Formats: sequence, C-alpha cells, structure tokens
Amino acid sequence: MRRHRHHPAEPRRAAPANHPIRAKGRMKGRMKDRAKGRTTGPRTGA
Repeated sequence: MRRHRHHPAEPRRAAPANHPIRAKGRMKGRMKDRAKGRTTGPRTGA
C-alpha cells in the first residue's frame, strides 16, 4: 500500500535508535507521525 514513490536515494534501512516511535515498526510509525501532521525522517517530502 505505497501511496507515493520514495526518493531513490533513501533505501529501506533500520530506524534510528533515538526515535522510539519509528523504532518499532518503521512504516507504521511514519504513517502515525504523518497523520499527526509532523514531518519525520532524514529526507522529508522526498
């Protein structure tokens, strides 16, 4: 269920340990944050 294409320079990798929300279940945490209106990730909007 990929809604948009990611930037090719962002490979699938483990989430940083200092981000507990995204640490457990990267995709789920990402969508949760996006739903809250926060922009997370090293490459936002890419």
